[in-house]
Amino acid sequence: MVNEKKVRLMTQLALDETKYYEEEIAEAGYYRSDYIRTHTLRVIWGSTLSYLLIIALIVLYHMEYLLINLVRLDYHSLVLIALGVYVGYITVCVVISILYYSNQYKQSRKKLKSYLYDLKKLEEFYAEDQEGDGT
Repeated sequence: MVNEKKVRLMTQLALDETKYYEEEIAEAGYYRSDYIRTHTLRVIWGSTLSYLLIIALIVLYHMEYLLINLVRLDYHSLVLIALGVYVGYITVCVVISILYYSNQYKQSRKKLKSYLYDLKKLEEFYAEDQEGDGT
């Protein structure tokens, strides 16, 4: 006999899984530190690429000045300034990403609790069916 509550619960779980909790379920296997670390590394990579592109654009914009003053420029101080700005930029990006992704992780866990509770109820239905069939 078909248990109507069980079918409704299964339908709701399938709908929730595909519509609402797809990302949360995919990331449910991560520990908090791993989740934050992987996303922070992505932020560092993207920030580094964007910084290099900005530096390239600045160099291209001032190319005439750089070629005229090629010998007179103090490259050591320019590199130190660029590295200092880079370190500051990356530090700010890392701090913001750690705060953001730790909050995202907490929100994801809150959303996933109700889904996991419904899964537990479904397991109980299956356990009851197994007890009824097996004994």
